[in-house]
Amino acid sequence: MWDLEFPVDAARHRVRGQELLADAEAKPGSPTLSLDMWQVPLAKPWALNQSPMIMLALRQPIPPAGLLRRRAAARRHAAAAEHHDRDALAQTLALAVRHAFIDYAAASARRDLHVEHQQVSERVLQLARARQSVSGTLLDIARAETESARAHAEVATDATTVEAARTRLNSLMARPPDAALGPPIPLPPETAATDAATLIARAHAERPEQRAAASRRDAAALELQAARREAVMPAADGGLAFFPATQVMTYNGYGLLVNISLPWLSGQGRKRRDAQAEFAAAAQGDLAEARLQIAREVAEALAAAQSAAQRWQTLRGAALPASQRAREVALSG
Repeated sequence: MWDLEFPVDAARHRVRGQELLADAEAKPGSPTLSLDMWQVPLAKPWALNQSPMIMLALRQPIPPAGLLRRRAAARRHAAAAEHHDRDALAQTLALAVRHAFIDYAAASARRDLHVEHQQVSERVLQLARARQSVSGTLLDIARAETESARAHAEVATDATTVEAARTRLNSLMARPPDAALGPPIPLPPETAATDAATLIARAHAERPEQRAAASRRDAAALELQAARREAVMPAADGGLAFFPATQVMTYNGYGLLVNISLPWLSGQGRKRRDAQAEFAAAAQGDLAEARLQIAREVAEALAAAQSAAQRWQTLRGAALPASQRAREVALSG
């Protein structure tokens, strides 16, 4: 009935982007090709053929063991978090559409009641004018005229309220704001048939917000593992070099290249590790906050639903019969 794919299309692309980044993180770095020409005479900088040594080298970076695997896993958890965020967005949009439909139905029902109230007030005004010539007073007519004018104003206000609700509902469903909407179909009554604790436990198991926070926590934990490895384990560059024959070195040769980083001699790796530890702790706190937020929302929604149900029972049991009797009396004259 409602097409919610368009609003979450951007989220779908973010999920795919994180998945592609996970594949990229699992791949080693690109090899490099370098050309070195040494001791070219300064007096003849263009005489490259007089260089006594020319080296053509191919190098491949080698990261610390397990680093790529952990970073790729972290990206996959980030992709899972984006996926859950997309589900949360879809739920939010669906809930907004449902609330907008309820507002539209309530505004339409209120308008119908006020139209009926307007008809009753006009009938009362007619009766007051008819009785004025016999036993009525001008005060009765003035009161009836005031009530009739108020009913007319309420009907006019309801028309703008219904139009605003229709515009919001159309906008949420990605339809033109002035698209036609039929009369609302009455929704079946709904009541909470369980307690707050059960609803909160169910929300914790089903709400995507908590799953998204858990995925971000796992991603941060894996990033912390990778940062710890980078802080203590050396990375390396391995390569193979070719030395073509020159005027000085008259034969072709080759060489092996090995470069090793010494991370424990620099504080950069330790600072990055400490920073990632703070991010991991923050992600754990975000997960706890997501659980609390879900519990608050469920408890508040349940309290509002129970309050509305009690008010509806009171209106239906006492106010509605009294209003119906007053209407019958007014119409009977």
